[in-house]
Amino acid sequence: MNKIIKEHKTHLLRPKMPRIKSDKHTTLITIFSTKDKFEKKKEIVELNDRQRKAIEFLKKERKITNRDYVKLLGGAISGDTALNDLRDMAKKGIISVKRKGRSSYYVIR
Repeated sequence: MNKIIKEHKTHLLRPKMPRIKSDKHTTLITIFSTKDKFEKKKEIVELNDRQRKAIEFLKKERKITNRDYVKLLGGAISGDTALNDLRDMAKKGIISVKRKGRSSYYVIR
């Protein structure tokens, strides 16, 4: 046990110290891993209000086209802006494009 404590104190990754609980009949030693120090942190993806509406639409309808997106927003944006928003979400890995050209549509990944 002394060796384990010493290793934890001198380890470069500074793992959490073992927890020792004992009672009259048993001893429980919990040794914590350093795995969480190697796991990739999830990025926070920023979306604008229009894109959030598109996600809500996708949750219900399962797919969205550029034309659907413009209609969803009441025609307040151009087709180019809609395309840019959808491509941005695809680039961020939130949605993926199916088909190419005029018949393309997007689905949630």
